[in-house]
Amino acid sequence: MLDDLKPKIQDGEAKSLLKRLESKKRDQALPAEAELALLWALYKATSINTWPTWPNVACRIEATAEDLFKSQPAAIEITAISDFSFSGKEAMNQVAEKFVSLANSLRKNSGKHLFFEFAESSFFENGNFKRIRHVPKKYKLEKDYQTLKFLEAWLKHPDWPKPDRIRIQNEKLDVTITWKKYVHPENRTFCTMPAVAYDLQDNPLFRRLKEKEKEQLSKVPKGYLKCLFITDVGCELIKNLKGFGSIWEFSGEKIIQHFLSRSSIDVVCVFSPFRHSPLGYSSELKWKVSVYDRRSAWPNDEHKGLEKVASFLPIPRFEGYQAQSLHRQGSFASQKNKWYLDTEMIIPKGVLDPMTIKVSSRLVLDLLAGRTTTEIFQQEVFGKNQNQFEHEQNQGFTIKSSHIEPGGIDEDDDYLVFELSPDPAASKFHL
Repeated sequence: MLDDLKPKIQDGEAKSLLKRLESKKRDQALPAEAELALLWALYKATSINTWPTWPNVACRIEATAEDLFKSQPAAIEITAISDFSFSGKEAMNQVAEKFVSLANSLRKNSGKHLFFEFAESSFFENGNFKRIRHVPKKYKLEKDYQTLKFLEAWLKHPDWPKPDRIRIQNEKLDVTITWKKYVHPENRTFCTMPAVAYDLQDNPLFRRLKEKEKEQLSKVPKGYLKCLFITDVGCELIKNLKGFGSIWEFSGEKIIQHFLSRSSIDVVCVFSPFRHSPLGYSSELKWKVSVYDRRSAWPNDEHKGLEKVASFLPIPRFEGYQAQSLHRQGSFASQKNKWYLDTEMIIPKGVLDPMTIKVSSRLVLDLLAGRTTTEIFQQEVFGKNQNQFEHEQNQGFTIKSSHIEPGGIDEDDDYLVFELSPDPAASKFHL
C-alpha cells in the first residue's frame, strides 16, 4: 500500500506513517494500519490529493477528493478509535504494573500470579446517571504510603499467599487482588463496568470528533465538503452503532448525530468489520459502511462513492477488539507468528492430466531457512491428512513445473504452485 501511495505521499509523511506502523504501542500501530488502508482504498476508488496545503492554513488533512461525492469536492480526515482508554484498561494496567513490580521485587516471579478486579459504582448527579471505575489515572504507588505498607506486609508474610485474596480500598482506588496459579499477562485486570457512554459528550467518540473538527477540518476553505472517516480498531460504540444497552446509555449513532447537530463537519462515515449474518454466527467478516450526513438534502447516489472505497479495502481478518488483543500479544511482529495461505489442490480429470498442489511460499521459505520443522510443515500444509506429495510420488508422479502465484493485496503470502505429471521412469510400465 505504501509503495502504491509513494507518488502521492511526501517523504516526511511516509516516514511518519512507517514509524507508527512499526510501533509496539497499540495506540499507534493499529490506527496507523487502519488509516493507511482507508487512504489506499481512497486512492484506488477515486482521484485524490494527499496532505494538501492551502495559503495561510496551518492544519493538515489526509486528502481531498474531487469526485468522491456528486455534489462537490471533499476534504477528508481519517481517524481510528479504540476502547483502550475508555474501557479503563489503560489506568487499570498501570496500577497493576505498579503492584506486580513491587511483588516481584519482594518475591521473585510472584507478580505473575496476581489478578486485579477493580470495583465500580453508579449514582445520579444533577439528574444525570453516572457510573465510574474506582481506579485513578497516573497512579503513583510510592505516594500511596498506606497501600504500599499494606502490600509489603502481605507479600512478606511467611504464609504468603495466605490469604489468597486481599482488598485495597481508599478514596480513589478500590481493587481486589487475588492469587491464582496462572494469570495471562494480557488479562490480569477486570472491571464489571463496560466501555459504554452515559453522556452524549463525555465519551471518547465525541471528544475525537471534536478534536478532528478543531485541529484538522475547521480551517478547510469554502467549497469543500468536510468529511470525517472513522474506522473501528476495537471500539464498542463503533462496532455496535445502534447500541443495545440500558436506557441510560447512549449509542455511537446518537453521539455522532448529536455531534453533527452542532458541528461544521458535513459527513461522518464509519467503516467497521462485522460478521455477515443476522444472528452473528457467521465466520465471514465484511466491511460495514455507515454514513451520517448533516445536510437536509443531497443528490441521488451522493454516498455511492463511499461504498466503492469500502470495496477496495482488504477483507478484514479480525474484528477490531480481536486485532487489539493479538497486537498486545505481539502476534503481528514480522518474525513472530506467521499467517500462511491454506493449501489448495486441483485433482486431475484424466489419468495423464497433471495434479496441481498450491502451498504457502512463505511456509516453504521458513522450512528452507530452518525457521520451522518438517513436522510443522506437514501439519500446516496437510493437517492430519497424508502428505499429498508422498502419495503422488508413490503413484509415479513427479514435478513437471513450478511457479509463483500472487496471493493478492490482502494476503501477506503467495502461492508456490507445483504441477505433477505421470513419469514413466518413476512407475511401472503399463499400456
